[in-house]
Amino acid sequence: MKSTSFLERAMKAERELETEKNNRNHLIEKGADLERELAALTAERYQLRLDCDNESKWAAHYLELFIANRDRADKAEEQFRILKKTFDHVTNMYDAAVTRAEHAEHKLRVRCVSFVTPKKSCKK
Repeated sequence: MKSTSFLERAMKAERELETEKNNRNHLIEKGADLERELAALTAERYQLRLDCDNESKWAAHYLELFIANRDRADKAEEQFRILKKTFDHVTNMYDAAVTRAEHAEHKLRVRCVSFVTPKKSCKK
């Protein structure tokens, strides 16, 4: 009986050893899969960081352009206001000159008419 019991225990130990080997091989394969996945995720993280840095640089560049364009637009708007004031002033001066010229022309016509037309006292 002892020999059968010893044989049974040896067979049982052999089965357990085989199970442990299978478990170990499965864990080794799973570990290798996890290492490959970790390497892929690390590479993806690195690429995302590069992309993020690149996008940040472009965002900063476009922000600089926006600020420069806004400053140029503000300067152009100020120049437009100055030119509009100047134009309004010149227009007012022109209108005043036209009015003075019309008034002078009217005075001149009145004088010419009175110069050409004899006075009533002269008719008698």
